[in-house]
Amino acid sequence: MGELNVLIADDVVNVRKFISSAIANNFPNVKISSVANGNEAKNKLESNHYDLVLCDRGLSHICGTDLLKWLKSHKTLSKVPFIMLSSDSNQDSVVQAHELGAKAYILKPLTIDKLISKLDIYLNKYNKRQFERFHPSGQVHFSFNSHTCKGKLLDISAGGLSGLFNITDTLPQIGGEIMTALNLEQTYNIENMHGFILRIQLAEALITAQHVKIALKFTHEKTPEKKKELENILFALTS
Repeated sequence: MGELNVLIADDVVNVRKFISSAIANNFPNVKISSVANGNEAKNKLESNHYDLVLCDRGLSHICGTDLLKWLKSHKTLSKVPFIMLSSDSNQDSVVQAHELGAKAYILKPLTIDKLISKLDIYLNKYNKRQFERFHPSGQVHFSFNSHTCKGKLLDISAGGLSGLFNITDTLPQIGGEIMTALNLEQTYNIENMHGFILRIQLAEALITAQHVKIALKFTHEKTPEKKKELENILFALTS
């Protein structure tokens, strides 16, 4: 990997030092610059090339949200990956950052493991987002042919999900089109998502198995607005 340039923007000097040290110790081919406010960040971005920006949402002079808006509307800088750092866990703040173009939203206080796992995606030039699977607690509901069934959500990605269902329920068939809804314990909910059944298999390798695992693939082309809702949920789950 060739040398990459990273800009850190945070009011707190100890936070800048912490991030700089974490990057230097884990990504040896990265050059780090840091600034203490939004004006300095803007000037740096206009006069230098950066491969990634890590910016605190509460930055002074120009806040992180406004800096992100400016960056994404810039004629030549709009493609620079931007990661928002914030102590604000409010869902609306997370969704706003995503919709404005942030690649990730990392909650403070920062930890080495959390920071490095996020930076690895961008500093190693490999975007795992489309393959990344999440395992939140929650329920999944299927509606098909005037029937409904409810199961436990096992995992979810941008492309689909899998759930655990009682074998005695009325279940969809492989290849069947369904509507699905999600209710996550993190209070993220989404309804009326189109999909079709990819796979049904016994959850236990026993003749007396009581549950089946059902894998669903989303058909986002039917409801593109639902794809956006899902992207916001997945983005929030990474915080």
